Amino acid sequence: MTNSMRPSEYAINFIASGKTVVTSSYHGVYWAQLLGRRVVCIPFNNKFETFQFSPKMADPKGWLHAIPDAKCTEPLLEEYRALNTAFAQHAMEVLNV
Repeated sequence: MTNSMRPSEYAINFIASGKTVVTSSYHGVYWAQLLGRRVVCIPFNNKFETFQFSPKMADPKGWLHAIPDAKCTEPLLEEYRALNTAFAQHAMEVLNV
């Protein structure tokens, strides 16, 4: 799959369809972790080092061999949804909205 202007629902369904996600996309890693999938990340810069739970990192030629070492995190969707909601409420208070 590419980032070729697909609806977000399509991307999320695609990510949710497998046990392991191999991606070079920051949001691909993020969504896969939210859904509790195993993740192999092919990073292209250091922003991939900022995840709460580090995905298995691999280079473009070695990603297939990294799959057995990919770890599954507990689904984070509910926890992160609560954090985002709290942030939005705080932002609204600061902005007096």
